[in-house]
Formats: sequence, C-alpha cells, structure tokens
Amino acid sequence: MPTGLYLAGVSMALTPCAPMSIVLFSAATSGSPCWGLSLGLGFGLGAVLAPSLVYGLGFAYFAGQLRAHLGKWQSRLEILSAVLFIVLGLNHILKAG
Repeated sequence: MPTGLYLAGVSMALTPCAPMSIVLFSAATSGSPCWGLSLGLGFGLGAVLAPSLVYGLGFAYFAGQLRAHLGKWQSRLEILSAVLFIVLGLNHILKAG
C-alpha cells in the first residue's frame, strides 16, 4: 500500500468536521470545564440520537407497510429464510472443517 495514501487517509480522519470544530472552539473558550463537557456531550448525543431516531422511525414505517402488503406470503418467506439460514450455516461449517 502506498504510504502517501495511508497518511492522507489518517490525516483526513483526524481532521474534525466544521460543526465539531465549532463545538471544540466553544468548549475551549468557555472557561468552564463543566460547560465544555456539556457542549461536547450535547453534540455527541445529538449526532447519534437524531439520525438513529429518524432512521428508526422510517424503518418501522417501511416494515409496517411491507408487512401489510406481504400478508399471504409471510409464512412462505419465513420458511424460505429458515432453510436459507440453515444451508448457509452448514456451508460455513463444512468450509471450516
């Protein structure tokens, strides 16, 4: 692997995004460790919880719609999924042994 590309990737990973830079700057200039901690925790929780909530609600809605439209096929799909799961597991066991 070329060293230059590796170092470029590492430097990109260590560079914070613009909103994170603003939070870090605000925390550093606040003068209070507790206020800086609350800014960091608030940003972190917002960055994790907001997308999780949006994707979770969207997925729940999509799953409900899918379940409503697949009523008569549900039992067949469950059996097919179980058989596929068993076949893949046996294939994995036989390759490992």
